[in-house]
Amino acid sequence: MRVIIVDIMTALIIIIAIIVIVLVLFGLVIDWMTRYAYDRKSPKLPKFLVNALMGHSLANDEERKQIREQAAKLKELAAKTIVMTSYDGVKLVGHYLPCENAKRLVIAVHGWRSGWNYDYRTLAPFLHDNETSVLMIELRGHGESGDRYLYYGKKERFDIAGWTKLAAEDFAKDLPIYVIGMSAGALSTLMSTTAGLHENTKGVIVDSCAGSARALGMSVVKNLGVNPRIIYPFIRFDARLRLGMDDNAYTGFDAIKENELPILFIHGTKDRVADIRSMQKIYDACHAPKFQLIVEGADHTKSCFVEPEKYQQALLDFFRFCERH
Repeated sequence: MRVIIVDIMTALIIIIAIIVIVLVLFGLVIDWMTRYAYDRKSPKLPKFLVNALMGHSLANDEERKQIREQAAKLKELAAKTIVMTSYDGVKLVGHYLPCENAKRLVIAVHGWRSGWNYDYRTLAPFLHDNETSVLMIELRGHGESGDRYLYYGKKERFDIAGWTKLAAEDFAKDLPIYVIGMSAGALSTLMSTTAGLHENTKGVIVDSCAGSARALGMSVVKNLGVNPRIIYPFIRFDARLRLGMDDNAYTGFDAIKENELPILFIHGTKDRVADIRSMQKIYDACHAPKFQLIVEGADHTKSCFVEPEKYQQALLDFFRFCERH
């Protein structure tokens, strides 16, 4: 009997130890995923894993070389740096590509953990060649801008509004202003429409836009082959403790109800981060003038590279509409 009791106690200790180890590992995974989603100081991931998270296919050596060269060239072209202070005292940095005799200014907002000169490496030169000055801002928590954390539009929307005011009062006086955003930058751009954009802002363009941080997070977790309904609530709770932010406190769905500006929605049919159905719900809920470009075969933020001519024409048509009305 004593031997049986000892065996049972040993088994219980082993089971408890395994449960504790599993819980600790689970907590570490949740902490890492939250930090990677919101904290710029989180460890970097290998490129192949980033591509898995974002649903991107791996570029070959020649494509990577071309991307680097285009990004470096844009960095040289947009050599003028503009600095402003956000509404809450954070340093924000923008990179300006002025056009002589410009007819408009586009403020370009990059995507999650991306760079302005990568996301707009082909689009900014095109806009510049079509009578448009381009200000490519770095979101807080990215690049040379301050702050440690990413807020998925909760704070960034007010930063974007601040950029429109600075531009209208300083270097783009009397010019129509547009804001274009990609990925999380698109969500921030959509949310900025209710954050006090300068009256010179004529319209916004949202490329690969999801309705909320939750929608983006659920898709990314799913791309890892994990059930997001199990994992994401823990990430959301961790983020709330870390940032004091509820990702559903204010979303793109809330903003679209109040928006009065014309919007151009751009999305790829193979987007595995910002579900096209989420975008369609936002589009359907938009009561302001709205336009849509759906690019067949394009994954997240890749529409401008898959169908560059259609993408560019959609932008020019949108500008003409906004400037006629």
